[in-house]
Amino acid sequence: MIIIADSGSTKCAWAQCSTNGEILKIHETVGFNPKYTSHNSLLTELENSSLSAIRNQVTEIHFYGAGCSSNEKNNVLQLPMQEFFLNAQINIMHDLEAAIKATYKGVPIIS
Repeated sequence: MIIIADSGSTKCAWAQCSTNGEILKIHETVGFNPKYTSHNSLLTELENSSLSAIRNQVTEIHFYGAGCSSNEKNNVLQLPMQEFFLNAQINIMHDLEAAIKATYKGVPIIS
């Protein structure tokens, strides 16, 4: 199972997808910005969310977040996520990258 997450500082939408890309469910949590999020607060929020029911089935997470602009900042989120989603490979990227991917249509464009 694949998760694609879009996180701002106040809320995060987690799209639960099948391996063929079909969206099965949208989960919601508070947002996770590495500047304002601690290891324990992220873990607690995940444990109390609907994601806890599927945590062992998730194999990939693509997390696009506000403030995720360096490896150092990304590790603030990576480590507790890896602790929670034991079977998942986790990729953390800046939320601007999600915007770029959403507007790309196969040819170079300025959007």
